[in-house]
Amino acid sequence: MRLFKRKKSTNETNKDTLESEEETLEQASPSDQKKQRRWLNFGLARLDRTSRVWSARSRIPSLLLGIIVLFLVIAVSWAATAKLDHVIRGAGEVVTAAQTQRIQSLEGGILRKMHVREGDLVESGTLLAELDPTQSESSFGQMRQQQLGLQARLMRLQAEHEGEQLDFPAPITLQAPEVVAAEYAAFRERHEVHAIERRVLEEQVAQQQNALADAQAEVEVAKRQFALTEREYAVTSRLVERQLEAELSLLSAERELNDARARVEKAQFAIQATRSSLKETQARLSQHDATFRRDVGLEIADTQGQLAEVREQLHGLADRLRRTDLTAPMAAIVNTINIRTTGGVVQPGEAVIELTPANVAVQVQAEIPPKDIAFLELGQPVSIKLTAYDFSRFGGLEGEIIFVGSDALERQDGSKYFEIRAETENPWLESDGERYPISPGMGANVDIMISKRTVLAYLMEPVFRLKDRAFRE
Repeated sequence: MRLFKRKKSTNETNKDTLESEEETLEQASPSDQKKQRRWLNFGLARLDRTSRVWSARSRIPSLLLGIIVLFLVIAVSWAATAKLDHVIRGAGEVVTAAQTQRIQSLEGGILRKMHVREGDLVESGTLLAELDPTQSESSFGQMRQQQLGLQARLMRLQAEHEGEQLDFPAPITLQAPEVVAAEYAAFRERHEVHAIERRVLEEQVAQQQNALADAQAEVEVAKRQFALTEREYAVTSRLVERQLEAELSLLSAERELNDARARVEKAQFAIQATRSSLKETQARLSQHDATFRRDVGLEIADTQGQLAEVREQLHGLADRLRRTDLTAPMAAIVNTINIRTTGGVVQPGEAVIELTPANVAVQVQAEIPPKDIAFLELGQPVSIKLTAYDFSRFGGLEGEIIFVGSDALERQDGSKYFEIRAETENPWLESDGERYPISPGMGANVDIMISKRTVLAYLMEPVFRLKDRAFRE
């Protein structure tokens, strides 16, 4: 501005000089006046051009100043009205809401074939690996034959117990023909032995029944003989009383009477003995059948007990045989394969494969600085960006806070942080109609918007801090 003022003073001086020259021109001669007038016109023209140039130059600073002021006004107005999100950021990693599933072999064995690779997405029931089933199949086959043998034996015993014909179903006949043949032979042999023993007793009963009939007939004969002898004795006794017969005849008649009575008693005793023997033999016959049924019943109970034990063992062996096929219990991602070599030995209880459940809620565990923890609460919305996927292409995930640590944790370097967990329902990201899985361990950044602030507030925050510090000092 001083330069402009200095230039302006010079122009005014030149103008005053020209005016004094014009007054001098009026007093000069005509020839001098002509020369001086040309010089004067030239000076006036030059002065006019100089004045216009300096006038234009003097307006440029004012224009620039106005533009700057206008820009500042607009910038301040925008900063005072435009709001930005106040975001808390935390870095962490993806964790799964479900526990990692360890696919183990209870009995162990030899790896026959591995059907999956690490990172594969498998559905529930997918065959993951096979163990050599040779030993399990052998044990199962032996126990199955034992079961068929016990079933055939039980059917044979039941037929013997009920006195029915033995008939095996086709499945048992086809699966265990040797067992069926052996049981048929045992059934026939035992039936024959039982029949022979029964026939012997039945013959004894028949003999004793005949003996009883003979004894009864003998009693009748003896009774008739006794009656006749008794009459003879009575007649002889009367004759002796009348002295028509000698007393010796009476003694002989009495002897014959006693003999007849003894024969009757003997025949009656024989009837009782024969009848007792008959009852005993009949009881033995009945007991023989009952004993046979009882023994068969005991064998049935014992066989049923053995069959129940075999069924339990067979169920365990079948389960063991099924466990040679290692399958996925749910939809999951193959995380780790611990045994890869075909023919490798798997120890009992050893984890062959580790699965991470899929299609479950994805959780992100993040670390938050202690200065920001006061602004967080459960249910607060968050934005999750996965470092494994380009945010500009795949976008991010929306979720909410489900856990806020109650106390600060310390890192190895001594710095502290609070742990939070955010959960999102989608276990995948979508791009161009395709779904991309999210695996535990992926890096993630969590943005938590806690409020909105103007740009001016952000810019003035250092000023306010300095002011507070200055006033405290």
